[in-house]
Order: sequence, then structure tokens, then C-alpha cells
Amino acid sequence: MTAPLPISPAGTVAVHFGGAAGQTAAGGAGAASALFRRLGVGAARCDLGDQGLYLAEELVRADPWLADTEREALAYLVLAIAVAARQGATRVPLPPPGRGAARKSPLGTLIGDIARAAGVEVDAERVVRCIHDLSGRSHFTTTLGTPHQSRPLVVDDGCLYPHRLYWLEERVATHLAPRLVAGDRDANAVSTAVADVLARSSHVRLSDEQAAAVATACAAPVAVISGGPGTGKTQIGVAVVRVLARLGAARIALAAPTGKAANRLASSVAAQLAAVGDPGEADRALAAAPPPAQTLHRLLGYRPGDETFRHHEHNPVPFDAVLVDEASMVDLFLMERLLRALPATARLILLGDARQLPSVDAGQIFHDLVAVAAARRDGGWAATLTHSFRVNRGDPGGQAVLAAAAAIDAGEPERLLRERLVQTRAAAANLTWRGVELIETDGAAGGTAGVVDAWWRRATDGDFAALAAREYRRQHGAWAPGHADALACLFALHERSRLLTATRGQPTGSIALNQRLHRHMLDRATGDREPDFVPGEPVIMTANDHERGLYNGDPGVIVRVSDDGGQQRYRAVFRRGDQLVPFPLDAVRALLELAWAVTVHKSQGSEWDDVVVVLPQDDLPILTRELLYTALTRARAGAVVVGLRAVLTAAARRSAARHSGLGARLLARLP
Repeated sequence: MTAPLPISPAGTVAVHFGGAAGQTAAGGAGAASALFRRLGVGAARCDLGDQGLYLAEELVRADPWLADTEREALAYLVLAIAVAARQGATRVPLPPPGRGAARKSPLGTLIGDIARAAGVEVDAERVVRCIHDLSGRSHFTTTLGTPHQSRPLVVDDGCLYPHRLYWLEERVATHLAPRLVAGDRDANAVSTAVADVLARSSHVRLSDEQAAAVATACAAPVAVISGGPGTGKTQIGVAVVRVLARLGAARIALAAPTGKAANRLASSVAAQLAAVGDPGEADRALAAAPPPAQTLHRLLGYRPGDETFRHHEHNPVPFDAVLVDEASMVDLFLMERLLRALPATARLILLGDARQLPSVDAGQIFHDLVAVAAARRDGGWAATLTHSFRVNRGDPGGQAVLAAAAAIDAGEPERLLRERLVQTRAAAANLTWRGVELIETDGAAGGTAGVVDAWWRRATDGDFAALAAREYRRQHGAWAPGHADALACLFALHERSRLLTATRGQPTGSIALNQRLHRHMLDRATGDREPDFVPGEPVIMTANDHERGLYNGDPGVIVRVSDDGGQQRYRAVFRRGDQLVPFPLDAVRALLELAWAVTVHKSQGSEWDDVVVVLPQDDLPILTRELLYTALTRARAGAVVVGLRAVLTAAARRSAARHSGLGARLLARLP
């Protein structure tokens, strides 16, 4: 009987290497199958999903004459680059062969992490020697070469790149450099406009630091404003819009990487413009026709049918200025598309947090621009905000969250316990849900179950059951009196707290935790119910639905809705500005996931009163101080960390492999 093929994305590993006779020139199908079985385990435990393993398979099988050791080295290299890209890197430094350099290098560390996740040992020195050998005879391979060769992987500046990321990095540097050296606006005109905005009464009062950032943002062709959570970046964005309007920018666009961030930006702009007690002519014009806030994909005219963009260098976007919020989440590909579509005279203002996780896809443009500004010390187009207004300075819980996040950001986890920034709790019953608390478990699903269940009971107490089970009625296309208010209360309950995970597919990942809590909801539910969703459950969009105006990351809730006295049906309700809009569940079902728990990546741009951060059982390469910093700073008052102290400490000491050549390319192009 023929042995079954190993589980893999292609599903044909043995065919790839065996051919009709079931053998390759070196090693046969058995060696290849065993290799990819091991790598499949390592890829899954590193939360790479199928994509990284599939790419490794495809590249390795492209050169069937490679020896087994070379196949193995190439496969580890591809997965290492995939892990690095997940951490925001576009490249990985290639260490010199010999003398133990590889083992201590970023590449060697990544290879070792993948091997340990797969439960095997690998000699990083041998892998690096193989890669050097392959790159030295690149004219004999279709996989590895120089930037000028048509190869999937290239070596440039002593680093390994996927060719696509090398090309995108070059393009972004080419587009950005001329804008960074272009002349600034008239300083007197900017100062006058900023002073006029500050002089007009509003419930939002900018600090001196924030006012200086507004002036910086309005003076340069490209401006970068970086600040941690609660430093007032969105308020600064509104002030920037008001100043630009006074400087003659008649067409201003507001954009963000996600629909959630775009909606929040739109709401903030509308609220602050309405709160100006002494509006000027420019303020009145803005209030009458607020700048549109939309996702970057919609701004650029994305066409999902053929995956192209309507706007590009030959059809630029029709704006005098584009302000992008949550810019640290913008990946290299999307930034290249934005720069291509930006008119030569248009201004670009980027708001974000350089210390947060980079984008889910490769690239860390925002971080690189902040680093370039610091290296040049000119300060003309960049500003950094340091004072947080998110937490009440008199609230010990909020202060503890900020202090713990600062210690992790500095890579000093020993301060967490030495300075009592983290309080250790024996069990979920001892939690106060204030400050930063640690419950040590082995990280397995059983070890975290008690905390997760306690969190769920707390999240669904009080009015939740009644709000979740009720029928929400609509009349003539609008919510019946009082029903929108009740629905808003249900949203508010979900906006109090959230489970955050480092991974999706691990036993402690978002998928497993959501399934557990969904079973709790099924057990509690009575009467008619959906197997996939129970009324009251939070959901999140996993992809863009341009036709309905829903975007990846948009949060919603499942409820029963009846229209004009008809039969009640399941609906997924989402916020659109200040409106709650229902959509038939079957129309969006394929794009929804439960959202009791979300990954830290998905949580960026959100904030809750408190969060529970669930760590995996093992120390994985994706666990970094940037991930922990991002997770903790989603909380206003309390954060519970669940997992081993050793895993928490190791993650706080590990910085994301943010290797990028963009900064060097920009510095080389600037005078």
C-alpha cells in the first residue's frame, strides 16, 4: 500500500521530488517528504500558516538537481525570511561563513527558532555555508541571484531579499527622496495659521508639544508625526486639517489602513469641527463638507476584480493633501502604490507609533522614516510626541500599564517584577483587572481555560444576556425608537475588554479561544440559534468587501433583526460613522470571524478598558517586545498576562527583526 502524502499546501511533495519512478537524483521522495513534514510543524508553530511552507516547497522544487543539504538550507532560508517579514523586515543580513558568526546572527537565530519549533536541531553554520555557495554560483540556479537577475531571492548590500521586496524598497525610496528635500512652506504663513487655530475655542486644547507637531506637519511636503498611545495623534490630525485649509488646501483626503481606523478618524474630525466655538471661515467650510475619511484601498480606487488600482502616476488622486492615520500599519506595497498616485504638489502627512508592531505584511516605512529623521538631526519634517493623555494620571492602574509598557519597550523585563510593575496572581478569582497582572500557566489550552472562562463570564454579565437575546426592529429603513440605543449599549459592552493572542493557530491562539467561547454561548443560548454565530457575539471582518463598504478589521456584532414587522433574521451590524448598519448574515458570512479573541496584529488602532494577553506555551520567534508593547498599550486601565514568566521575559528581551534597507537608500539619496 502506498504511504499517504505528507500534509502540505501543495499536497504533492512526493510528486515534486519523485517523478514517475518515485526518486530524485539525490535522496528521493522520502528525504523531501521528511524535510517538509518537519518544516510544516515548524511553520505552523511559528504561526506562518500555509503560505510560507508553500513558498518553500515551490522554490526548492524549482532546482531539482540540488543536493539534499542544499534543499534543506534553501527551505530554512525561505521560512526564516517569511518569519522576518512577519516581524516587518524586508531583508535579513547574510552573515559570513565560518567562525561561529552564523549562529549568533539574526538569520541563524531565525533558523534555530524554526528548527526548535519543529522539534529538531539544525546546524546554522552549515545552512549559511550552503547559501553562500548557492549565491556564488547563481548562474546555475533559478532561485538565488543578484538584483539584476530574475530570481525569487536576491543578495544585495550583504542581505537576503525576496526580489519583490527589494524592488518595492527601491521604488519607495525613489518616490520619497525628492519630497523629503523639497522646499518647505513659508514659515510665517504656517505660524499664523497655527496660531489662528489654537486661538479659537474648542473642547480639545493642544499642548505646546502637540502644537509644535501641527506646525511641523503643515510645513514640509512629507511629514511624520510619531507618538505612543494617547498622545493625541488624532486630535493633531484634525488641527492639521484646519491649518491646511487656512493655507489654501481646498481638497484634503483622510485615510487609514483599516476601515475601523478610517471611521474613527472621520468621527473625530466631525466632532471636533462641531465643537469649535468660534469657527473661522475655513472651519465653517470644513464643517459643511468634512474631508472624506476612507481606507487607503478605497482612496486609491482598488479594483478587487483584477486586483489593480484606478489611481497611479498617470491618474493621480485629486487631492492637495493626504493625511494617513495609523501609518505604522501601512506595508511597503501599499505605500509604494500611494506614493505613485500622489500628485507632485500634494502634501503627505503620516501619523503613527514607530514603536508599535509594523504592518502585517512586510515593510516598516513609518519606523524607517522616523529613524532617518533622527539620523539626519534636521527635524524639519518629523516630530515625536511623548506625553500620553489616554490614562488618568491619578489612576494607578493606567499608570502601571504605561510603566510596564515602557519597561518592555526598553527591553528591560527585569524591571517588571523588581519595580512591582506586574503583580502576580494565583488564580483568576484573585484578579483586580487593574494595572498589569500575571497569572502563570503552562500556556496550554487547559492552563489558560480558567482565566479565559472568567474573562468571558465578566464580559457577558449584567445587561449582556438581555441585549444579546432581544429582537432589534427596523421601520422604513431606520431603527425603531430606542432600538439603536440598545444596540449601541451592546457595542459598548464589547468595547470594554478583549482577549488578545500572539498567534491564530496555536492552542492558545485566537481561533481556539473563539471556538471555546462560542461553545459557551451555544450552551447558554435558548431557542432558534445559528451554529456559526450566536446573537450577541462579536465578529470581525477578515477581508475587504468594497461593495458593502466593509473592510478587513472592522468590528461588528451578530443580532436578530426584523424589518417592518417581518420575520426576524440574523444580521451582522457594523458602525459607519455614527450609524449602526445591519447586513444580512449570509451576505458576509464568509468574511467574518468571531472576535472574542483577536491577534495583537488585528488589535492595532483599538483600545479597551482592559485586555487579557494570552501567551503561547513556547517561546516563539514572533513573540517580541513590539508585540507585547502593542498588546499592553491597547488597555486604558488594566492588562492581564496569561502564560509562563520565562516566555514573557524572553519575548520582552527580543526585538523584532526589523531589518530594512529603506533608511540607507533614503540617506544615500538625500543631500
